[in-house]
Amino acid sequence: MEVERVSLLVDDAHIRISRDIRRFDHWGDLRESYSASNDDFCQRFQTSFTQTAPATGRPL
Repeated sequence: MEVERVSLLVDDAHIRISRDIRRFDHWGDLRESYSASNDDFCQRFQTSFTQTAPATGRPL
């Protein structure tokens, strides 16, 4: 089984996003875990966010 976790931290000045992948075997034991916050993922998030978020005049 594969589990993807995305975390989002937002404050008045910043947005921080992280993503990790965890793979488990058929017994439920963790077999692999790694960060998946690569440039492609972050760019796709920023593009989607800027297309849907209201304009505030501040960059991300």
